[in-house]
This record gives sequence, structure tokens and C-alpha cells, in this order.
Amino acid sequence: MIKVIHISPICNRQSIVEKGLVPTTVKLSHHLIRYKKDDMCTKDDKALYSWIDCDQNEKFIRDMIFCHIYINPRNALYDEPGAQSIDFRKLLNKNMSPWNYMSYDVYEIKTQWPKHTYFHTQNPEGNINKTTYGMSDEYSHNDKILCILKEPQKKICIIGQAEYYYDNGHNIRIIR
Repeated sequence: MIKVIHISPICNRQSIVEKGLVPTTVKLSHHLIRYKKDDMCTKDDKALYSWIDCDQNEKFIRDMIFCHIYINPRNALYDEPGAQSIDFRKLLNKNMSPWNYMSYDVYEIKTQWPKHTYFHTQNPEGNINKTTYGMSDEYSHNDKILCILKEPQKKICIIGQAEYYYDNGHNIRIIR
């Protein structure tokens, strides 16, 4: 058995209590290609992102929330047809997340070791056409070990919370 960590907005808690943590659609094409090759996603292209429990959990919680509120909305915009030349300088001071405030639950999952793990990097990009252009070094990492799961997870517990709020910039803090 291994312990892995996953975060989810608190508004998903009731559904998670009822169904467990379930895989969601893999949105990045290069991730999907890899996970399919490694048989790490469902037949309908879904996976559950988590990372191996470690001494950097607080950092990775902040980084993952930043990914939710900063990188994911830009990735979605970037994936629209013909959008690969977006000048992300125009979006630097805009909150593109679906909310100005959100609490997140931090889940611990007990699961079997997966067949594969992946090193995840999240770094600022100097190219104005990349979705991580202008992101703060504060939320970067190159050493998070992702654990991708393709089965719903029921052996879970909430081990903490964090919050995000937008107030002239992105603010993320661990609550407990």
C-alpha cells in the first residue's frame, strides 16, 4: 500500500462522500497519449491525479491549487482551435479561475503502488504563448511524483484544507 494526496474544491465534498474520488477527463493531449500508452487511464480517457505523500505536501498543495486557478483556465483557452498564438501577457493580471474564493479539501488515499509514476514539472515559461508564462516561481516545482489512478478511490480521508482567494493577485494558504 501507498499513501497519495489529492486536492478537490470543497464544493465537491458531498459527491466525493457518496462516490469516492473518481477519475476525470484528461485534458492535456500529451498526458493522455502517455497514460494510454502506459495503460494508466480509463477507456473513456479519464484519470485521477494525485501525488505520493511526502515532506513537500504543503508546497505541492499550494502548487496544485495554483494549477487549478491559473494554469488550467489558460490550458483550456490554449486548447481552442487556432489559439496556439495567444499572447498570455494580456491575461497576467486577470483572474481566470471560476471563483474569487474557494476552500479545498486535502485527501489522503490509500492505494496499491501503480505500474508507473511520473515526475511532474510546473515552471514559469518565458515564451508569451505558453500557459505558464508569467507564473510566480513560488508555485513552481520539478520534483513532484505523480501517481495516476484509473479506478475510483474509496479508501480516502480528509487530512487538511487550504484556501484560495483573489485580491489583487492569487493568494493560497494552508488552513489546517
